[in-house]
Amino acid sequence: MEPLTPDFRFDARLLENRINSIRREFDDLEFDGSLFRDRLVEEGFEVRKLDLVKPSHSVELLSVDSSIVKAELRFFALWALHCVVLRSCFDGSKHGDPLVGGQIWYRNLMYNSFIDAGQIKPYRIVEEKANNIRILKEYKSLRETFLGLRSEGCEVDYLLVDGSLYTNQAKLSRYGGEKALSVYRELLGEGRVVGMSEDSHAGDLADKVGLDCTNLMLLDLILDEREYVVHKREDINICYLKLPSKNLSYTLEEKSPNLTVRWEFPYNEFREDLGTLAYIWSMEGDLLHPQVYPIRVADYLTRRVKMQGLLERLIEENNLGLRYRDLRESGL
Repeated sequence: MEPLTPDFRFDARLLENRINSIRREFDDLEFDGSLFRDRLVEEGFEVRKLDLVKPSHSVELLSVDSSIVKAELRFFALWALHCVVLRSCFDGSKHGDPLVGGQIWYRNLMYNSFIDAGQIKPYRIVEEKANNIRILKEYKSLRETFLGLRSEGCEVDYLLVDGSLYTNQAKLSRYGGEKALSVYRELLGEGRVVGMSEDSHAGDLADKVGLDCTNLMLLDLILDEREYVVHKREDINICYLKLPSKNLSYTLEEKSPNLTVRWEFPYNEFREDLGTLAYIWSMEGDLLHPQVYPIRVADYLTRRVKMQGLLERLIEENNLGLRYRDLRESGL
């Protein structure tokens, strides 16, 4: 041990050696794709080839996303949320982008915006309860907008959700989100709901073939372009799909890299829908991203309202007591 003085230091050489050893782990990585592909097939998973399906008619989409913030105070836990539901119609033609200019493949972009705030009661498992609130508000807002459009004679083809339907369902069941779970089930009964994850850290498929990595990494390494594997968990068809390369507006390269994504369908007749959504994705040239443009725009719009500032104003105006760690002040 070292004597405690103002001249605190650490062993920089030890840290550098550790960084170099981690770097060697990446350099020495060897992978036999055919071996692990065969192992996955032996586990009962079928590798299929996807046909991109060009829609024969306009495709009406509803997308939802939200931005939630929370504050853990001395005696209270508060939350504030902004949720956006975006309507868009893919018709195979280019239209002006109403946000940044340029051209997009969607028309009739319209939105509903929902803002709410409240307390987390009881003041326990705050992260999990905040997630329950977020899911409840997203799914309720999406369903209400869907029913409103239907009453006006507009039939929506797909309801797009940011994130994993399976993961949300599991978390709601685990952390007492009964109300949100009920709204989730009502939403699934309304139409073709599709979950598009931005990232996924699940590793259950990789575990089955003896690899210590994520499913996305495994499938990215063993799948060819437009191949996909379906992992059914409970009532959710989790699709790992290697999307084709495509032209991007901001790069001089001819084609983008392939992108392996996780898209989920809570119904069995989904394969044509998978091909349709993959085709729509393949037409977008503004960004290489695992989600389609309408979800990304909904995400962007949720962050236009700075919910953290609104929550801080609520705390300040009501003189709510902060946690001790947030009361620390220096006399210097």
